[in-house]
Amino acid sequence: MFGKDCDIKVDINCVWNYALALKHVPLIKDYEIKVIEQPMRPSHPETADFADLMHKTGVVLMADESACSLEDMKKIAEDGYYKMINVRLSKCGGFGNSLKIIEYLRCNGISFQIGCHLGESGILSAAGRILCLLCRDAVYCDGSYDEFLLEKNVTVQDVSMGPGGEADPLKGPGLGMEVSEKNLAELSEGFNSITVSRP
Repeated sequence: MFGKDCDIKVDINCVWNYALALKHVPLIKDYEIKVIEQPMRPSHPETADFADLMHKTGVVLMADESACSLEDMKKIAEDGYYKMINVRLSKCGGFGNSLKIIEYLRCNGISFQIGCHLGESGILSAAGRILCLLCRDAVYCDGSYDEFLLEKNVTVQDVSMGPGGEADPLKGPGLGMEVSEKNLAELSEGFNSITVSRP
């Protein structure tokens, strides 16, 4: 359906063991999968064997659940199983930590994608968009699915990607979007409210 002008990535979310991973090898080859994200749980003893097998077939293993902090990146670089990292603002601790992680990956020859959490609000989508624009050497940029996954968003602006996955910089100060107080109130119904007073 997609032809040869796109890369197919699959996200396993740590559910394979080695035997189950091997059963998928024919499918991986037949469908020319380019990237497999986190096939096994962090520190699975047979990750090295599967990574070696995938490397020989030209498939890249990408870490996600194994890669949350700078310390995780150092272990990944030392082990050498994962050749790509999924960097997500919400997982890695915001802009400062994410940029430190990305700089470490660059210095150690490990590629990365800017990722997202599916169903994230327009606020986080806008922040992710900025990180993508700051890090144009990312192999992939993932996110801005708002229109496709959310029935109602908390932003006034539509932060969704455009045709072909294109996403331009957002206009305006800060993250480039404004929170919709009406939508936020409607989405907050049924939750306790907290009032903070400033001196």
